[in-house]
Amino acid sequence: MRLVAAACLALALAAPVAAQGLPDSVSEPYRAYQTAMEAGDEAAALDPAYRAWQAAETAGVDAETTGLLADNYAALASAAGQHEQAAAAFARSAEILADTEGGTLLTAETWRLAAMAAYQAGEESTTERYASRAIDILSALPASREVSAAIFQTETILAYRQFDRSNMRAAGRHAERAITALLEVGPVANMDAANIAFFAGIANASDYNHEEAAFYFTIASYIYGATSGDAETRQIAEAWAYYSRTTIDDDDRLELVRRLDASGYRPVECDDEDAGCGAGETGLPDYPEGTDVEDASPIHRREVTYPSQLLSAGYEGIVLIRFAVEADGDVDDIQVLYSVPHPAFGEAAERAVRHWRYNPLRVDGVATRREGVVTQFIFQITE
Repeated sequence: MRLVAAACLALALAAPVAAQGLPDSVSEPYRAYQTAMEAGDEAAALDPAYRAWQAAETAGVDAETTGLLADNYAALASAAGQHEQAAAAFARSAEILADTEGGTLLTAETWRLAAMAAYQAGEESTTERYASRAIDILSALPASREVSAAIFQTETILAYRQFDRSNMRAAGRHAERAITALLEVGPVANMDAANIAFFAGIANASDYNHEEAAFYFTIASYIYGATSGDAETRQIAEAWAYYSRTTIDDDDRLELVRRLDASGYRPVECDDEDAGCGAGETGLPDYPEGTDVEDASPIHRREVTYPSQLLSAGYEGIVLIRFAVEADGDVDDIQVLYSVPHPAFGEAAERAVRHWRYNPLRVDGVATRREGVVTQFIFQITE
């Protein structure tokens, strides 16, 4: 399973440019661009849009007009999948805006569009540079919902970039900043919000910060459910949210409920604030009242072996596993739900779990198969 960026690149074309007063080298391709756009033929508009922009640069046309022409071409190039060219055009427009308007929201948004196009083109360092320029401007602007939304979108690009590089801690830092900004905007249920909350959950789980992991994984599972998308990742987020919530104490669970309520992302399993989100979660069936239930408990857990090739390469990782405990205490039906940044981590964790032994689940004294046991493994290099 691999999360895929869901961020969309807005294709808002620039305002029309008056062709009068422009050199023929600019006005002629611009009129061809207008004709193609009026006919709804964006493919035919692409080349004249580029020629009009380049002619304006060569002729020294005023900055505002040149920037609008660059925007026209950038939007069309993005729609055509020419992301490298779109990134360069958006960046040029952003430079012009910075010179003429300074650190405005529009300037920041144009840098963000440049960063998004660079990300789609696979230009890692360029993505970082353009996104950082957007963040620098946004951080200096007065707080508003529009600014917070732009921060969320820009930090989201940076989080995806780090996730693609298997740098989960860096992805998590950007993801947390993105979610913080999103909470200033209000609840938004889309795939980007779900994925970013998931990244933040992984980063906190890797640091054994179960309280924060529970918060972010619960948000992620809520949004995945609300969007009815990526069922596989939703199941992983739900399992990790359950694991994290049942790892924290009662006071932390009560605080978790309050935070989720304030965020607007509180799931039904966290509706009982008095019980605390996770206080009643066992993963067991609902047995009739009065049933004597003694959950499975570990007797022996073999230590996991760090994959030598990944240790030598300096890779750290995290794994989430779900399994069943048979009536005789053996472990069965082992599922590696998630393993990053390499499947070898999941394979090592699975080999260890196969040798675990449990006291079985007992229902009214009868040993019974226990399904849905979830645990995580953290692979960290220590000096």
